[in-house]
Amino acid sequence: MNILLNDEPQTVADNSQLIAALEQLCIETQGVAVAVNNEILPPDTWPDITLKDQDELVVFKLIAGG
Repeated sequence: MNILLNDEPQTVADNSQLIAALEQLCIETQGVAVAVNNEILPPDTWPDITLKDQDELVVFKLIAGG
């Protein structure tokens, strides 16, 4: 199925869980935040989220600072 990842089209397996899709796309999951369709999701929910065709994902690298 087709998704958008940071505004770039990507293809992942049908009915992929979010965590599986991130791994398939070689996205490092440590130190990142993920939004699906403009909703930021807590990391502990990622294995429970099933993606749908045309979902929009945004992956943010967390940066500490002041």
